[in-house]
Amino acid sequence: MLRVRPHRRVAGTTATALLLVGLAPTAGFAQDVRLLAQCSAPQLTASGPFPAGAEDRALPSPSLATVSCNLWATDAVTFKGVKASIKGRTDRLDVQFEPRNQTLAVMFVIQMMDPSRRSVMTPMLDAVVRIAEPRDSRHRYAAYTVANDLNLVADFGSSKGDFDKQVRAVRGAALPTQLYKGALEAIAKLAKEKAERKALVILGDGNSDDQSYEHEQVVKAAKEAGVIIHALGFATEAAEQPKFQNIRRLADDTGGFRREVRVGATQRYTIGPQFVAEALENGGTATISLREPPGPTTVTMTADFGGGRSESAHYAMTVPASPAAPQPAAPVLLEPGAPLTSWYEKLFAWARENKTVALISGIALGLGSIGLALFGFSSYAARKDRLQAVAEQPVYGWLDMLDGNASRYPLQTTNVRIGRHRDNDICLLNDSISRRHAVLHFDAEKRTFVITDLGGGNGVVVNKIKQQSHDLNDGDLVELGEVRLRFRANAEAMG
Repeated sequence: MLRVRPHRRVAGTTATALLLVGLAPTAGFAQDVRLLAQCSAPQLTASGPFPAGAEDRALPSPSLATVSCNLWATDAVTFKGVKASIKGRTDRLDVQFEPRNQTLAVMFVIQMMDPSRRSVMTPMLDAVVRIAEPRDSRHRYAAYTVANDLNLVADFGSSKGDFDKQVRAVRGAALPTQLYKGALEAIAKLAKEKAERKALVILGDGNSDDQSYEHEQVVKAAKEAGVIIHALGFATEAAEQPKFQNIRRLADDTGGFRREVRVGATQRYTIGPQFVAEALENGGTATISLREPPGPTTVTMTADFGGGRSESAHYAMTVPASPAAPQPAAPVLLEPGAPLTSWYEKLFAWARENKTVALISGIALGLGSIGLALFGFSSYAARKDRLQAVAEQPVYGWLDMLDGNASRYPLQTTNVRIGRHRDNDICLLNDSISRRHAVLHFDAEKRTFVITDLGGGNGVVVNKIKQQSHDLNDGDLVELGEVRLRFRANAEAMG
């Protein structure tokens, strides 16, 4: 029986968000499978009546909106279709699913091993050649080795014959492995390639002697470059298996495939001819139609895979409200004794703004001293001035949402309230966030922002340390419950 493990994520309203949901291990399946979704904010198309069976008629009229989600899975699967519904309801939403049809750039990073481990090294090189078999205008491959440095084996422009020959010619070497350093260099190279989908496949036992680079740096660089990391484990003996977690975690945190392929003489997983299609480029785009009242809602997406397998993901989003209808301009009372020139100016301004023919000749001359209520004179100029003033306020810094969500919150006031309640300056719709969680205060003397815990249950963590109050520096990692943010200072505005 399939068991869905939902992972809460912040509901995005202006940018994409990443949601991961796991599948419990079942007989015949070698590892957990996760369905991943990366969705844009819902786009309003129209408003309409409540759907049949709606119980709460006091809610605002529902909006017609569409949301586009990029879906993929962390195992080698074939997507057969996608269904969607509002969480807690049985009625189906209208979904159009388009399988993936994108250009793919794959970079292999082969971990160097001692020459005595050729029994594992040779199958590892064979796996690279087998994966790179499907070659056409949409698929391109390059291969590197990693030890102390990242070294080119075969570039993206190599022919199939040259690629296979150069990969099979790789020989082992007893050298320290700078795994994270090499991965960072590979990501930087892959980021420059022109492809809609980019995959970094790391093959090896996961051993790393890095002293200057860390897991988090690699994950951050991969997400910023749009690179998914995949991990294929090759170990000479069972005692080396724990090292595989180094590259498995890179795959887990970027949404990639990960599997132990070979341990000693035992083949744990066989790479077939459909590996690229099923593991590196599975999934596609689901366009979902929503007819919901404005506000937060949760959509459940279910992907059906070949072999009768399926997996679901819950995704929180916010349905936008329909634009408010234009409101009539507020009436303006002309005070007794006001000059006729002022009366005329207001009347003609009202007529121009409301595109109305005003019959004023001969009327105003007899009414200059008794006062008149004039409807239609708007405060457009005042509203414009206020909006202009807000736009001209300096931006002292930003809070950037991490975990795949590219939301950026500008800090334009000296006191920024953060919490789940809608009256906060930054509203984070996540159950781990308190209604009033924290406040950012700009200290004019120190020219820095100070974050203070307002007593929320999950507290405030800065750079992995729980804080009651802490001065923020550019680049600091701020964790509020499950939500991770990166503080960025605007040095020019802060002085």
